[in-house]
Amino acid sequence: MKLRIEGKSTIAEIQKAFSDEFVYLKLVFFTRPHRAYKGSSAKFLIEDRACPLAELTTLKREGDLYLEPEMPVWQVERLFEEEYGLHVQVFRKSGSVWL
Repeated sequence: MKLRIEGKSTIAEIQKAFSDEFVYLKLVFFTRPHRAYKGSSAKFLIEDRACPLAELTTLKREGDLYLEPEMPVWQVERLFEEEYGLHVQVFRKSGSVWL
């Protein structure tokens, strides 16, 4: 999958594109990174889905982010962090609960 990352893109647009491709997964954006194998604190959750990415961070660059279905979650999260300076976590749906 190819995700276009631009300063004018909103959290909702990125989340929708990601979830359209990976139905039982969702991206959640945070203001701070999390440690390896740990979850981010809810106090750093960005709830405003209309927020443009440019307001979250100074984007290192704009461009395309390529994600493959076989990529591990840590690699997807790291790509967002290293390539664009965005702090995300991937959640998966289990029944009616997001883990």
